[in-house]
Amino acid sequence: MRWIIVLLSMLVMASCKRGSEGDKQSVLQSKNAGSITLPTYWKDPKVFEFHREASRTDFYPFENTSLADAGMMQNSDRYESLNGFWKHKYFSGPEEVPAGVESQAFASLAWSETPVPSCIELKGFGVPLFRYHRLPDGFHFPYPPEKDNGVQVFKRTFKVKDTWKDMDLFVNFEGVSSGFFVYVNGLLAGYSEDSRAGSEFHITPYLKPDQNEITVVAFRYCDGNYFESHAQWFLSGIFRKSFLVARPKTRIKDFYAKTGLKDAYKTGTLDLDVLVHNNLAESRKMSIQVSLVDESKSEVFKTIKAIEVPKEAEQSYNFKTDIRSVKAWSDEMPGLYNLQISLMESDKIVEVLQYPIGFRQYEVKNGVFLANGKPVKLHGVWKMSTMLPRPILCSLPTLKMRQT
Repeated sequence: MRWIIVLLSMLVMASCKRGSEGDKQSVLQSKNAGSITLPTYWKDPKVFEFHREASRTDFYPFENTSLADAGMMQNSDRYESLNGFWKHKYFSGPEEVPAGVESQAFASLAWSETPVPSCIELKGFGVPLFRYHRLPDGFHFPYPPEKDNGVQVFKRTFKVKDTWKDMDLFVNFEGVSSGFFVYVNGLLAGYSEDSRAGSEFHITPYLKPDQNEITVVAFRYCDGNYFESHAQWFLSGIFRKSFLVARPKTRIKDFYAKTGLKDAYKTGTLDLDVLVHNNLAESRKMSIQVSLVDESKSEVFKTIKAIEVPKEAEQSYNFKTDIRSVKAWSDEMPGLYNLQISLMESDKIVEVLQYPIGFRQYEVKNGVFLANGKPVKLHGVWKMSTMLPRPILCSLPTLKMRQT
């Protein structure tokens, strides 16, 4: 009996020892595993952006008319491209992302370098995936998949130019798939979803006087993918250009140009709204100059309006005009006019932008779709089609079946 008790005691002690070692190993694994410290916006259906600037017309601002006429943003002192090689680290899922990876002091990873813009699946990280009118496996509405949701961390540095110090600085990403966070010097500057739309973030409050670090944490899938479930390749990363742009404290925030035709489609109508933003603690007396130039470089319209922009506010200003003997826009004859909007103070240009616009009139009469008074047929193009050595032939019954 005594031997039985001794044997049981030894078994209990051995079991406790194994349990202690197992607990210790579990703790070590927990410490080594990812413990992501990012907000859970990528899987929160109530959040599709955070601190992202309101969507606007995709214009590029310039400091003078010569640069605006040329349309060469890279020649502007207010612009700096972020294209090039970024430090990069790939994780197979959110659970693998270590705590503090967004921090400026985080340097314990073995970073590689990857070109931006690019799709990281084409650089050997993850697998390219094509889906025809459905989402990849693992999606359960309204949440993204927990597995196979690769996360990429991109880092690079930039310097603030001396000429930017009295301006507001923005970072722009023209395409990131799919949900992504932006950190500047370890501080959260914003979050955005919508892979095919540009995202702009105001980063002035997070800047240091000289060198700064920007970090992008991009998720392959987010809840926003439910709006992108068409036939396409599912690729991720910073796949379009990114750049910094410095803008005056008082600037053109947005504009909307509504055009049409009248008088038997011979006269063009322009209804223009210009939104001006003032980020200063005092109002400013300024002026807006609007001009319209045709393809032969002839100025067909020009006006100037004195304005007073309220302090720390936005104000919209309207311009209307008719353009006689206008050259209407159509797909066969795409006549365009250059619209130039200048924000001025004491006859000096503060900011100027240029944008091509056309005059056209779409309407339906007696069940017929008309463009500039003429009946037209619309033909669609599958934008995700791929160039192959030979065409892909598909019968109509098969095509209809695949669309169900």
